[in-house]
Amino acid sequence: MIDKVQTLGLAAKGLVYSIIGALTAMAAFDMGGQMAGKSHVISFLQQQPFGNFLLYFLAAGILAYAIWRMYTAIADPKNKGTGKTGITKRVGYFFSSIIYLFFSITIVTTTITSAAGDSNRQFVVDHLLQKTYGPFVIGLIGVIIIGVGLYQIHKGYSKKYLEELNAGYGNHQSLMHKVGKFGFIARGIIFGIIGYFVLRAGVTDNPEMIRSIQGAFSFLQQQSYGTYLMGGVAVGLMAYGIFMMYVSKDSRIHA
Repeated sequence: MIDKVQTLGLAAKGLVYSIIGALTAMAAFDMGGQMAGKSHVISFLQQQPFGNFLLYFLAAGILAYAIWRMYTAIADPKNKGTGKTGITKRVGYFFSSIIYLFFSITIVTTTITSAAGDSNRQFVVDHLLQKTYGPFVIGLIGVIIIGVGLYQIHKGYSKKYLEELNAGYGNHQSLMHKVGKFGFIARGIIFGIIGYFVLRAGVTDNPEMIRSIQGAFSFLQQQSYGTYLMGGVAVGLMAYGIFMMYVSKDSRIHA
């Protein structure tokens, strides 16, 4: 049963990243589209035939991913153990499950009300920054997100992600190795940028510094050769999504 939950969850996660990457890449290369984040995935699917059905299905998939992450954190099926490293990873799985749970709820509420809202994140940060310990907590979260991003890049360069591939994937294996590597590095770059702005929000006591995935793309676009940077990372996120969907049936996945 949990394997089916995992398969549905990873496929849904892959779909989200694929759409984000595709829409942003199209915008970068003047093929339509737009710089996209998770809220734009909702808007995009809502505009398609049977859009609400697609969104409810996506919400179910993201909820399945959240459940699987929670199960991984509590039951420890991957034998991470109770050592310092193992506990750190399991805590990460737990917080990941909470994030995707709220994303699933957002999809459902947006589908019902037909109004997406992106201001909640800044509201929460603003409320937290009003506390004495708020800037430290926000800064710490930023550092953690940067760390996650660096680990994703390391995972791509070191080919550690290959542990997530079945040995029997046949002739397409070499191609999927490259797709996965590109995807993990691109995801790491996005996480690093998001973490940088969260850290700055804590340091400057300014919740408006917070950036989403779309904000990270905007930051890339503002750099030298920004269009190519944004387009390359966008294609990388699409590659990550494809990789997730490709290996979703593998019970050893721990992406």
